[in-house]
Amino acid sequence: MIWLTTMWPLACVKNEPPREIVALPPVVEDVKPPPVVRPDPLPSWRSGFTSAPALGQRVAETWGFTLGGPITEPIAGDASQAFAVADGRLVAFSADGKRGWDARIDARGGPYLLDSSVIVGGGDGRVHWVDRATGKDGTVTEPGGAVVGRVVPVDGGFAWVTATGQVSSTAGWNVAAGVVPSARPAADGSTVYFASTDAKLHAVGPKGVAWSCPLPAPPVDGPALDAERAYVSYGAQGGEPGGVVAVWRVGADAGKEAWRFQTGFAPEAAPAVHEAVYVPDKDGTVYALDPVSGSKLWGAEGYGEFLTQPVIAGKTLYVGNGDGALYAIDSFDGGIDWKLQLGAPVTAEPALLGTGMVVGLANGRVVGLRP
Repeated sequence: MIWLTTMWPLACVKNEPPREIVALPPVVEDVKPPPVVRPDPLPSWRSGFTSAPALGQRVAETWGFTLGGPITEPIAGDASQAFAVADGRLVAFSADGKRGWDARIDARGGPYLLDSSVIVGGGDGRVHWVDRATGKDGTVTEPGGAVVGRVVPVDGGFAWVTATGQVSSTAGWNVAAGVVPSARPAADGSTVYFASTDAKLHAVGPKGVAWSCPLPAPPVDGPALDAERAYVSYGAQGGEPGGVVAVWRVGADAGKEAWRFQTGFAPEAAPAVHEAVYVPDKDGTVYALDPVSGSKLWGAEGYGEFLTQPVIAGKTLYVGNGDGALYAIDSFDGGIDWKLQLGAPVTAEPALLGTGMVVGLANGRVVGLRP
């Protein structure tokens, strides 16, 4: 066997002092903290669904105070602070029931919660930005017609509907719809949806009224939205029971009825929608409907009239009843998980605040509940 050897020339080596080895500090990666998942500030402004976790077990009343009332508008809040509208006032209180400031601004509709302020419409036609910490009324819009319902997020800002049928926004566009709104609006990224007393659902954007769809009867409360449809409760009329109607809001059929469902009597509040459409009815039933076909999936029976839009958290619906109880209903099969008697009809849908919830009652009380 022949070995081939490569000869390399030897390099000259200088006699150098040993080099000092300096330890570099460890490289710290710029790791961003995970996003903080907060409950939706006002769950029912669009669909009734909230990202807050369900409480998961029976709750009990832990505190309460009387504001005057009845309390009919949704309560907004987070784990530290909550806000309610009563007798034209916007009232702040902590999540554990300690009263805070009281802003007398002729407040109408439910409040919308931001990091540092609360937005609420007024009967004076203004929209008020109220400081969360102090209750000081800050930026306001120019006066117009009384604000109906609440402000809704749209176009990176907010829009609202007035009693004169004008839709206005912080982006600077104003549309005179020429109708009388019946209740609170809903919105997606660029369009405001509201029902009117002449039994129609309207879609309004920066360019004007996109479409108007006739409803079977005058509406009950405002619409709820999912990715494709708007759902509106309507009342009984001419001997026919009320129900809920689905209207396409996207595609070639936008503005056309998709289906309708008649309930046993007539809804008392807006429907909610997540994996199904949930309709609270005067006949003491919450109906769950298939959102595509409108077919009945189940019915949950209570002892009185269901009065509030359901709030959906996890697999639980929370619904207020005229029998004075808050009901927790399994959203999959309609089973009653529990109900809690509160002594007066529950007239404002519950708001989940941290590990508890707050509800408003017909006798003007605000009540805090915890497991």
